[in-house]
Amino acid sequence: MRLSVILLICAVVNVHATGRAQTITLSGKNMSLKQVFSAIEKQTGYVVFTSINVLEGTRNVSIDARDMPLQSFLEKIMADQPVNFRIVDKTIMLSRKSLPSVGSVPPFINQAEKAAFPVTGKVTDIDGLPLQSATVTIKGKNQTVRTDKDGIFTIDVEIGQVLTVSYIGFKTQEIHINSAASVLNDIKLSIQSTSYEEVTVVSTGYQQIARSKSTGAVAVIKGDKVQQPGVMSLDQMLAGQLAGVVVTPSDGAPGAAAKIRIRGNASLNAVQDPLWVIDGLPVEGTNLPTNVNASNLNDLYSSSIAGFNINDIETITVLKDAAATAIYGARAANGVIVVTTKAGKRNGKMNVQYYSNLSTALRPDYDKLNLMNAAEKVGLELDLYASDYGFRSNKGEVSRILNKYNISGSDLSSLGFDGIDANARNEINALKNINTDWGKQLYRNSFVQEHNISVSGGNDKATYYFSGGFFDENGTTIGTNAKRYNLTLKTDFNLTKKLQFNVGMFANQRKLSSFLTETTGFTNPGYYARNANPYLSPRNDAGDYVYDKDIQDASMGVLKYNILEERANTRNNLTASAVNINLGIKYDIMKGLQFRSQLGLQKEITDIEKLGLADSYYSRSIIKSSERYISGQGQVPILPAGGIITNTNNNMFQYILKSVLEYNFDFTDAHRFNVMAGNELRRVTVNSIGKTGYGYNPQTLITLPPNYRPGNKDDVNSFYKDYNGTAKNAFASFFGTASYTYNSKYTLTGSIRFDGSDLFGVNPKYKYLPLWSVGGLWRIGEEEFLRNSRVLDMANLRVSYGLQGNIDKQTSAFITGKYTNPGFFPGQPNETGIQVSNPPNDKLRWEKTTNFNIGFDLSFFNGRLRTTVDAYSRRGSDLIASKALPLETGFEFLSVNWGELSNKGLEISVGATPIRNKDFTWNADFNIAFNKERVIRDQVKANEIYPSREGHPVNSIFIYPYAGMDASGMILVQDKSGKIVKFNEFLNLVDEYAAIGLPGIAISTLNSNEQRRELYNYAGSQDPLYAGGLTNTFRYKQFELAVGLAFNLGNKVLINPYYNIVSYSRGLNTNKEILNRWTPQNPSAKLPGLLYNEGNYSEEQMALFGWINNYPNEYRSLDLWLRDAGYVRVRNIRATWNLPAKMIAGIGMNNARFSLEARNPFVFAKNYDGFFDPETMSSINAQPIQRSLTATISVGF
Repeated sequence: MRLSVILLICAVVNVHATGRAQTITLSGKNMSLKQVFSAIEKQTGYVVFTSINVLEGTRNVSIDARDMPLQSFLEKIMADQPVNFRIVDKTIMLSRKSLPSVGSVPPFINQAEKAAFPVTGKVTDIDGLPLQSATVTIKGKNQTVRTDKDGIFTIDVEIGQVLTVSYIGFKTQEIHINSAASVLNDIKLSIQSTSYEEVTVVSTGYQQIARSKSTGAVAVIKGDKVQQPGVMSLDQMLAGQLAGVVVTPSDGAPGAAAKIRIRGNASLNAVQDPLWVIDGLPVEGTNLPTNVNASNLNDLYSSSIAGFNINDIETITVLKDAAATAIYGARAANGVIVVTTKAGKRNGKMNVQYYSNLSTALRPDYDKLNLMNAAEKVGLELDLYASDYGFRSNKGEVSRILNKYNISGSDLSSLGFDGIDANARNEINALKNINTDWGKQLYRNSFVQEHNISVSGGNDKATYYFSGGFFDENGTTIGTNAKRYNLTLKTDFNLTKKLQFNVGMFANQRKLSSFLTETTGFTNPGYYARNANPYLSPRNDAGDYVYDKDIQDASMGVLKYNILEERANTRNNLTASAVNINLGIKYDIMKGLQFRSQLGLQKEITDIEKLGLADSYYSRSIIKSSERYISGQGQVPILPAGGIITNTNNNMFQYILKSVLEYNFDFTDAHRFNVMAGNELRRVTVNSIGKTGYGYNPQTLITLPPNYRPGNKDDVNSFYKDYNGTAKNAFASFFGTASYTYNSKYTLTGSIRFDGSDLFGVNPKYKYLPLWSVGGLWRIGEEEFLRNSRVLDMANLRVSYGLQGNIDKQTSAFITGKYTNPGFFPGQPNETGIQVSNPPNDKLRWEKTTNFNIGFDLSFFNGRLRTTVDAYSRRGSDLIASKALPLETGFEFLSVNWGELSNKGLEISVGATPIRNKDFTWNADFNIAFNKERVIRDQVKANEIYPSREGHPVNSIFIYPYAGMDASGMILVQDKSGKIVKFNEFLNLVDEYAAIGLPGIAISTLNSNEQRRELYNYAGSQDPLYAGGLTNTFRYKQFELAVGLAFNLGNKVLINPYYNIVSYSRGLNTNKEILNRWTPQNPSAKLPGLLYNEGNYSEEQMALFGWINNYPNEYRSLDLWLRDAGYVRVRNIRATWNLPAKMIAGIGMNNARFSLEARNPFVFAKNYDGFFDPETMSSINAQPIQRSLTATISVGF
């Protein structure tokens, strides 16, 4: 970091010093321009380049300047002169203002004027970005030059000649030379295939490739189109933006990571997340666990990409097929997201940009949960009490009141509510009037603020870019907060004409604070809000905490619990500090031959502190669970009284050294070649330390040791939580690419990469994996039969095929184990042992994926309608899965290359500009992707009762077809033959005790595990079948309105049942659908009834209830709990006012923008009743995605 700061200062000082040297002190009256420029040359050392006749007809000037910057000086003396000036390097170029125009007809030229003279120009795209290697040819002559890296060229011409300027993917321009001007205006080439706003250069992280030359399936979007004010993490912003990129939020909490899938899953068990690349270097630590736990801060927030500042992003490129990703090797099987950051411009001007937004999100709508109100809950408790519902009969305030007055269930049943003791009746009626709004107690309207300032600029010698950012979000859950601090430094030096050196540093720190939510479900506010009784108040009239008596387990005794008190007495804080340093050099060895090398250093330190004070339920419950029987003392806790504190530290360091040699060469204009070769070395080291202290005193900061029983290993295994581990992985890769383009119409590409990993070091032949791709491009629109079409502007056909790889870091070819030291236990010898956890497999190797892609890029009506269509087929083989082993091996399973997986899909992106005129423009961008995933080969463990995924997607859902209930309330299902049968018959349940004449019940099934697996029906996938988005942007003069939609369709979810029919606790609230459950009085109900008095049920009903009690997932597997998880979400509605230049020029601004944006204002879904949001139906612990309103200001100077 210190090195980067020094280099940045050097860059700024260098640019600033150059600016100070370019000053003029001159005083004179009626001076000719020739005299003035002679003085400039003497004072500055600059050279004035012009033709003899350029200064003819200019007027004399009078000037009095002292230390005036050269740029300002020239602007002043050249005002109203018929001459233009331009500064290039140390040269001042002068030309007449009667510059040549594109497409104009050349005048009659006198033969005497046909003397050749040099002209200089610059070729750029519409955005002003230089186009390197553009071709400049004198029409009708065999005289051609190419532009340099800054887009500049010089060529000798004659008056009357025509210059033809061309570049692949851009419309060719002709420039008529009508005068002897030596400097041309910038030649801006427009794009053949896309609209004004589309990015035309694809950044693969290794190369900059013209979009029209790319054979791969890529999607590109500018950073300002992705940006969503009030959103902390970049990954959350990609939803609905790019075809084939599916983004699923894991949680609505501040800074929570999102799950991203590109063209489905590439593996059965390995990492499924795409590879992120920042300025050419891959980033480590961006993977989200496959089964993310919504209550685990480490899972949700530790992704490295979460700390990145969206304001620093220039473009985002998503690489999807083998032709695009093979260069990245094994880590690219899930796709690659390439982020290119902003840099300073070589225009000699300093640009300062300030960006700020303030946002508020509405607290979750508690009414959406469809919970019982106080009157309904009291009514349910009375009904259960009168019906002799036996489970947890002491729970619920109604039961406690009735027991206090010695009123039994039969009394209530016979007397009715109006016939019981008046005092009891009054107390129960009082409960009906409380109706605590737990939504207000646990949630709030959040507030978010974000600020960012950047300073950039440069000249021909160096550029610089500096930015600093701050993000602060108070989450909608009271007690949660996320902060992020960012610092970015980038410099680029032209040390010589051939040598460039650049430095980039991205530093950030994220601080996330919350309270402990993982003790039990009740400590999670999302869970508690669903279950807390509406008649319970968190505080009494005196302001003291009121404790919830209904959440205790019988085994834990009575432990006082109040969620507000728990929130105040616990904390769960995460601090993640990260720095990425990129050092790079570029050296132009000769024309077309360039050497590049990058060194990337990434350091991330994540600290997590979990603290429960002595009065917290968290600490008291853990201490209570440590009670053990000691002779003569009874039940005695092993853990000391006091708080419990756990600190964990994860320290990750990665270095990457990448070197590339690239050669571009032509054989005439018809044959163009590009060859690149390089290597990459990478090492990742992760150190993890964790320590838990008991009896913690926050005043003294002292912890106390547990009182382990002598020789009892179970005590230590249960409560000794300290650990210290190190993981090191090294990778070596060698790669090469080549491309050939003929006549600017036909392109062939190929790439190969050899990846090596020490994870597969047992057998050398499995250590390296060659990954390769081939691709082809046919620019059909350039053929003679289409070139002059008035409708079709561009038509490209792309085809690619290749082999990708993947790696499962959770497996190893080596025998693995962990050290144990029994000497830690009191009274045991101090000897170290090893507990083996993984058997060896010397045949373990890389996972492989073959990828075929065919795509079309089309443009119609002068870019008014643009579309890209890609069809693909991916097939994974040698996927790592578990295989059963014979018992005599001592191991149950072995990781082997066994599985196979297929993904086939179609992606369509359409851009349209239906209206475009001087004042009004309407742009529409639509994308949709279809992906069909199928597991071809998988193995189910012998003890597994859930079906194999073979023939279905990776994240399949399997169900039992629910068919309602019979007249006695027995659950009915439909078997495979279509017959409606009782659930216990379907499961083939028997009572083992009844078979041998013993009292009680002991329920089992006669089905084998294989037969149990065959009972399930496939119901769908958790991953969407269709995903995409639509954005409409309307511009009227300085005003803009943008509306963005995102959708996921065709996916399913199994929700948690509203209640368990055998273990519903009357002390908890739930969905009011329980009021419509089956009862003898309500035989037509849709939902099953609760188990009342056992004497009222048949043996088969009791058998089913006993089975569900032991295997609750059997009940959840009924398709009664299956929901369609598809949705269409209005992602944002944004109104923007771009202040007119004439309004802000007087106060020194060059741009100013105000906007007001509503995020997630509407969502349309088939059925998410009882949930906050369709995207969080799978977890009742997750914080919902919330609606928000954001005001943004952006100004530039």
